[in-house]
Amino acid sequence: NQRVFEQLNNTCKFFNCTKKMIGFYNRKLQIFAYLGISDLFEVAQNILRKYRDDIDYLVIKNYGATEVLFYPALGSIKNQ
Repeated sequence: NQRVFEQLNNTCKFFNCTKKMIGFYNRKLQIFAYLGISDLFEVAQNILRKYRDDIDYLVIKNYGATEVLFYPALGSIKNQ
C-alpha cells in the first residue's frame, strides 16, 4: 500500500530520521491459532522481497507476543 510508505516517508522527513521501520501485530486471536513462526517468517520474506529498498527494519509479532521476528536480526540492530 503506497499510502503506508508515503506516510512513513513523511514521518521520517518531519522527524529527520535516517532509518525506517514497519511493525506488524496480529490482534485477532482466531488468526493466532493458525499462524506459527514459519508463517510469520514467510510473510516477512514476502514483504522484504517487495519492499526491501523502502524499509530498514521489519518487526512482526503474533497475538500473544510469543513469537517475534526482527529484520535485520536484533544483534545487528544493537550496533547501529
